[in-house]
Amino acid sequence: MISPEFKEPGHPVYFFCGGGEPEGVKECFDQFHALCQAGKVKAAYAVGEGAAAEAIMKMSFGNRIGFEVDQDAKPKIESYFWSISNPHAIIAELAEEIPAGDWSSKIGETVAGPTI
Repeated sequence: MISPEFKEPGHPVYFFCGGGEPEGVKECFDQFHALCQAGKVKAAYAVGEGAAAEAIMKMSFGNRIGFEVDQDAKPKIESYFWSISNPHAIIAELAEEIPAGDWSSKIGETVAGPTI
């Protein structure tokens, strides 16, 4: 069982989304499950019908660990990511960085202190 609250500062945070098509969602969940089995997932939140902003806030509240957007990801996520529903998406704090994949992208990092 993986709880949703961020665990500690300095960890990368990734957005996993299969693109809404059944094949993509299955591949995305398989990739995510493999990371869980390898012990690389420290916290995870299933976004569901809500937006990523809601997920990040809830993940931050648990242990008062904050979140900072990755500057490389900022331009591509600002226009839609924070306020649009992302069903079938997962936001996860990982123990280490992973290569960018078809269904995952780094969106930021956990930080000390309760700031977003």
